[in-house]
Amino acid sequence: MNKVKIAYIAMGGVFPYSTSGPAIADYAIIKGLYELGYDIEVFTKKPFTKKPYEGCNTPADYYKRIKINYIESRLLTYLNFLKNFIRCLTRSKIVYFSSPPVTPILLLLFILSKLFNKKTIYYLMGSLLNINKDTYKSKVFKYLIKHDAIYKVIMPLHCEREFKIIYGKSNRIVVIPHGIVIDAYENLKKERLAGEVNILFSGHLTQIKGILDLVKAFINIAREFDNVHLYITGTGNLKKTIQNFLTAMHLTEKVHLLGYVPYEKLKSLYTSVDIFVSPSLEENMSISMLEAMTSGCAIICSDISAREVIEHGKNGLVFKAGDVEGLTHNLRELLLNKDKVNYYAEAAKMTIKKKFDYKIIAKKLDKILQEISISQK
Repeated sequence: MNKVKIAYIAMGGVFPYSTSGPAIADYAIIKGLYELGYDIEVFTKKPFTKKPYEGCNTPADYYKRIKINYIESRLLTYLNFLKNFIRCLTRSKIVYFSSPPVTPILLLLFILSKLFNKKTIYYLMGSLLNINKDTYKSKVFKYLIKHDAIYKVIMPLHCEREFKIIYGKSNRIVVIPHGIVIDAYENLKKERLAGEVNILFSGHLTQIKGILDLVKAFINIAREFDNVHLYITGTGNLKKTIQNFLTAMHLTEKVHLLGYVPYEKLKSLYTSVDIFVSPSLEENMSISMLEAMTSGCAIICSDISAREVIEHGKNGLVFKAGDVEGLTHNLRELLLNKDKVNYYAEAAKMTIKKKFDYKIIAKKLDKILQEISISQK
């Protein structure tokens, strides 16, 4: 068993105490490295609940063996958080950031890591487009990259191309996609849904997620097919706009705005729909789409969401981001041929098993971490 200690900083929260996309991606990494024998101590924001979400299928000893430190706004707990981090640094070889070290607290943790002469890794979770904006955070990040302050930057393949455009070629880049814990989606109870064919969108109801394009495409489809229903989970600034739009088009009985859905119910929802749509205009790697693939959904997605995951005509259907007619065409193709729905659902699930299972991702990370560990001896 490997005894390398890692200080793991995950300010997006930690699943199953948090169910955000970054939290689920971090969970896959932490669980995979833990099972390979790494000694991991996590530093994260305070969760909404100290009780894990139900149905996460996580071994009980996972919570006993991995120490989790929570940061809070109160001064004493804040100081205690820093004290625990410094204590961890004295025994850790590697400091792993899953959020860019550009906010005051993360930058402080990064500086402390450098003072203790620790190798730092940053796993890119969000889009580089956000980092590239002319803000204080982007300037800090560019400075760290320019001066090789971050030892390795891990990212999906399509982000590597974007990264090199922004920062130039870098030998600090390691290409590894996000992973997902497959066994967390087994033996799920199905929901009883209204439609003969059910379509799901799960994500923020914002412009960059392309939700309005999906609603427009569904309006086209609803004119041709009677018993098809669209389920939309999530909240965001476009919720009221969508509600008004659906009311005007008399589609409130076919489009179900579910709002926030608890995680255990959302997982059941994945298994109860036929098609999952990810119409994003801007995306790194959609965790909700990986979850839907794991759960056996046929996938229709934009070319932005598809990168590295979906290949048109092989394990799903792809349309150009923002192309409502292209999305309508793909929906129509699956609604006219149920065999294709089943075929793409199985192909998507196989893609997850071959490329994105957390154990595969952990082995790739293990190789990098071992190289770093050896270089420090």
